[in-house]
Amino acid sequence: MKTKRFSPTKEAEYKHLYNVARIAGLEAVSTLQVVPMVVNQHAQVLNDNSPIVERYFVADGVCGFAMIRIKPANCGFAQWLVAKGLARKSDYYGGVYITVMEFNQSYQKKDAYGHAFAEVLRSAGLRAYCDSRLD
Repeated sequence: MKTKRFSPTKEAEYKHLYNVARIAGLEAVSTLQVVPMVVNQHAQVLNDNSPIVERYFVADGVCGFAMIRIKPANCGFAQWLVAKGLARKSDYYGGVYITVMEFNQSYQKKDAYGHAFAEVLRSAGLRAYCDSRLD
């Protein structure tokens, strides 16, 4: 498989855009007030009226995942992301996607990061959005 080459100017431009988007995502998470998840373990399975035996607090909130989707897959930035191993092509949805791997399983953090990241890409004229779901 042939590796795509980019001019030094484009390489620097794409790297800068990626880094600005990443910083915006990290800043969004740093100011986020996560709502913790509370899990109650009841004495009897499938009986919410039975006494609570133990209660767990999950500080990072509910579990989930997020991806930043960029279309089309043949735009220079999308090709650069794939060439650098930062994104994958999406056969089903089209375009490419960056999986948010940070923040353990925290849906709220991954979602905030993805939306801020995608907003930076949109402000640069790219078609980008965050796709997130609870797990």
